[in-house]
Amino acid sequence: MERKKPYSAWQYWQSFLYPVRLDQKNSSYSGEIRVDLVGGRCQLHTGNAIYSYEDRYTSFMHALGVATFEDDCRVLVLGMGLGSIPYLLFRTFHHRGLVTCIEIDPDIIGLAKKYYPPSAPVPDIIQADAVTWLQQNKLTFDLITMDMFIGEEVPYECWQTSFLSDLKRAVAPGGALLFSRLKEREVEEQDLWKNLAETFPGAAEIPTSGNSIMYWRYEDDH
Repeated sequence: MERKKPYSAWQYWQSFLYPVRLDQKNSSYSGEIRVDLVGGRCQLHTGNAIYSYEDRYTSFMHALGVATFEDDCRVLVLGMGLGSIPYLLFRTFHHRGLVTCIEIDPDIIGLAKKYYPPSAPVPDIIQADAVTWLQQNKLTFDLITMDMFIGEEVPYECWQTSFLSDLKRAVAPGGALLFSRLKEREVEEQDLWKNLAETFPGAAEIPTSGNSIMYWRYEDDH
């Protein structure tokens, strides 16, 4: 049975004229987070940063189109937002495998459960600190997306080579990693970019609208 949409038909049509505020919370992790209905899609944002925008989440729409993966592969999503990446996998790329989302913020998880598109299967959601979770993780995944931000910044813990090594260990042979950062923060986050280049040699950069997403594949001779 399909879940009901969490907004009215009137709000839907209004959203094509101007953003319609659906929800707002003060999160201890993310600060003020807001859900607006924009052009018929739910958008999660804080400040100037957009965390989710259903199938219009253009940075990962483009990156997933460049990456190579099977439609039944096992996927790990680090940083959930409202679930744009699982939704894109299902709707645009016809994915039918298991998707596991790791999200630390219970407020974001609550909003995701409320505003995730009702036409799509709900992914497996784990509330956890991704740094600690990866330290303890024994599984490997065919596709990992790293989309963790506090505002416009990648959390400092995720710059560290220890985290990046745990992340690399979680990529299955032949699998892929997509790691998102804001291009405009390359200077401020230069240690992150350097550590990524050292941990994932041969990775390519996928430029998107405002983001640069590192694309790395686990080859047998890595």
